Amino acid sequence: MTWLQILLFLACPLMMLFCMKDMFSGHKDKNTKTDQQLTSPKELQTLQKK
Repeated sequence: MTWLQILLFLACPLMMLFCMKDMFSGHKDKNTKTDQQLTSPKELQTLQKK
């Protein structure tokens, strides 16, 4: 095997790791946004009073 073949062979798993990391971090951001959108104005007022 040449160095180029070894690099190409290792590129696939490395790309998969980066994609999975990006996918999971993006998923966390979406959850926090939906949680904020689920609070109603009445709930916000009661929390502010407390």
